[in-house]
Parts: sequence; structure tokens; C-alpha cells
Amino acid sequence: MALKFTNPLHRLYFTTEWTTDPFAHLAIRPQLLYWVVLGVSYALLAVGFFMLLERFYQTGTDSRPLVILVCLTALPAIATVLGGQLDGLLPLMYEPPGVALFAVGTLFVYVRRFEAIRLTGGTDEPAIFLDIDGRIRDYNRAARRILPDLQGSIGSPVESVSAAFADQVSERGILTVPEGDETLYYKVSAAPFVAGEVQTGQLVTLTDVTAQESYRQRLEEKTEQLEALNRVIRHDIRNDMTVILGWSEQLQAHVDDEGAAALDRVLRRSRHVIELTDIAREFIESLSDEQMTELEPIALAAILESELATARDSHPHATFRVSGDLPEVSVRANEMLSSVFRNLFENAVQHNDAANPEVTVTCNETVDVVRVRVADNGPGVPDEQKEQVFGKGEKGLDSPGTGIGLYLVHTLTEQFDGDVWIEDNDPEGAVFVVEFLTAE
Repeated sequence: MALKFTNPLHRLYFTTEWTTDPFAHLAIRPQLLYWVVLGVSYALLAVGFFMLLERFYQTGTDSRPLVILVCLTALPAIATVLGGQLDGLLPLMYEPPGVALFAVGTLFVYVRRFEAIRLTGGTDEPAIFLDIDGRIRDYNRAARRILPDLQGSIGSPVESVSAAFADQVSERGILTVPEGDETLYYKVSAAPFVAGEVQTGQLVTLTDVTAQESYRQRLEEKTEQLEALNRVIRHDIRNDMTVILGWSEQLQAHVDDEGAAALDRVLRRSRHVIELTDIAREFIESLSDEQMTELEPIALAAILESELATARDSHPHATFRVSGDLPEVSVRANEMLSSVFRNLFENAVQHNDAANPEVTVTCNETVDVVRVRVADNGPGVPDEQKEQVFGKGEKGLDSPGTGIGLYLVHTLTEQFDGDVWIEDNDPEGAVFVVEFLTAE
């Protein structure tokens, strides 16, 4: 029995008739090779189509170009099926017209679609691909969920989808998107896409920054409230207490011995309130954006000498001394450095139960840091309270034994990239150690 082939390619691959020749099995090998090659080709084609369909589905892109490519690629397959009846179809798969047809279709989809798909499908974030003229080339599903007007917008200017989005593309800002009862915020970023050395478009991504933006707005609101509180403390409370203190001082010459003791308590409390308003003002300013400036070299010795002179004037009954020499070195800080030592000196006297309060300042300098030790002869600080007095715990200012002055010391030293802690003094009292980084 002999197989009949009308197609020339069939005759090319199957040139052997079935016979009783013992070596006929050797002629079957071209048939097997043909079917293996054809099977592998269709298998690869099926895998390729699956990958294309998967990618188009993931990106949510327009699938019309894919349909065109499928039709073009299907032509050789149809020719193979009908090749047994029509002699001229099968060769189309192996001749230049068939190859060219497939190449043109692939090139069309690559230039117009694959380039955009590779960009928009390569990220899980909402992404939009714009050409060099600012027209929408592609987008993924995540972007369409945020901007529903992207649907069917391929080829349209970005302004036609959202004027606000178009503005943020050029400004690289924050896009505000209302959604129900809440507002979502997206940071708009753009990266240029370059083919060779020519920019052909840009990939715009939307990053959800709702949590960060909401937190930033709350901080701004808190800052405004702190600034309002600062004005109240600086003007209203302090001015009223200054007036009260002035009238109270004039009463000193007009009270008897019994009233002198009460008046003395009024005067001391009035001065303490004024002092607290100064500390609160400095603390609020240390938290405001205006005061959060970059650190700069500050001469340590000059600050210490100035604050020691102020402390001696404010507390003439206390003794302030310096052990050794003050180092001629600059530390990384800002103008709030004086508040650190002012509050440490005030704390050393106010919480001192000795008949003659004594405060000793010692400085130790190494290659990278300077440590200033403020020692007193007071009652000391128990070990379990050495952290709490600075408000370092979760309770902050509500921690036991915490004063706003020491909390300010802790806050400022952290801003200066330094540290503060408490040690025991010998034989009694406490030592507040402040560490600063030296300025290069």
C-alpha cells in the first residue's frame, strides 16, 4: 500500500512508500522528525499565546492588538489544516510572505503595545504610560480603579482624564482622590522611558501615601495649636505674672512681720511661674518646624559660662563652681543648647535639700564626644527613677518625678544626636551627664 501526496512539501518529507523492504523503517524517520518539529512549534506557540493573554489580563490593557496578532499568527496554522486540499496554502508557512506577515504583526504589537505593557505590567503599583506628547499609551487595572476615566482613554491627552492628575504629573506632587466619606492621597512619580538615546515617554506611578499624608496634616494641626499655646504662654500668662510680681515686690515695705512670710511665698511662686513660662516657651519652640533647623557648631565654653553666670544671679544662696577648665571645643547643636544647661542648673538647685546647695560642672573631652557633668549635693535620684525623670518611658511627661525642664533637656539632646543620663554622686547627690558630638 502506498501513501499518495498531492502537496509538494508532503512529497518532500514523505518520499517513502510502505513496502516489505526490511530497511523501510529507516525511511520513516523524516516523517517522525516532521511531526516532532511541528508539534514543538505548536506547543511553543500555545505557550506564547498563554503568556500574552496572561500579561494582557494582568495589565488590563486594550486587547484589540492581541486579537490582530492572533489572527495573523493563525493563518499558517489554518494553511496547515487545509494544506491537504489546497496545494498552495502550506508553503505559506515556510516562505517569506508567511514569515513577513508574522513579523509585521509582532512588530506592530511590540511597538504599540508590548513596550507599554512591559512598563505598566512590571509594577504592582498603579501605573500609567504616557508618550512624549503626554498622551496615554497604556495603564494597568490598579490605575483604572483610582482614575475610572482611564477606561477607553488610550490615545487621549492626560488632561482629558483628570486635570488634577495632569498637574501632579508635572509637579511630582500629591494627588487627592475623594472616595466615599474619606480622602485618599497618592504620590505621583514619573520615570522617563528611553529607547536608545531618545525619550519616547514616561511611566507615571501612583503610590498610596494616605497614612503618611494624614499623619503630616495632623502634625501641622498640632504645630498650629502649639504655636497658639506658645503665644498665650509668652504674652498673656507671662505678662500677667510679671505684673503680679511687680505689685507684690512693692508690698514688701508695707507688710508687717506676719505678712512678710506670706508675701515671700507669693514672690517665690510668682517667679517660679514666670520661669515655667520661659521653659514651656522654649519647649514648644523646640518642637516647632521653625526651630528644627540643621545642627551647626556651637562653642560649648561660651554657653556654659553664660548660663553659669545667670544661675549665680538667680540663686545667690547656691554655689556654682567649675572643676578644671572648660574645653575650647564646638559641639553639634543649635541656639537651644543654652536651655539644656539652664534647666540642669535650675533642677540642681530647686530639688536640693541641702542647707548650702552646691553645683559642680566638669567637662571631659574625647575624639568624638564631649561630656558635661553637672553634680549636686542634693538627695540624689533612686535607680528606679533615673529613666523616668526625663519622661523616657511610655508615659512621657506623666512619668513619676518628671518635670517639663528635664523633659526638655532630654528632647533637645536627642535632637542634637546626643544623650543624657543620671549617675550617683559621691558621697551624696546626683550627677547629670550630658553627651554631645563634637563638630568637625
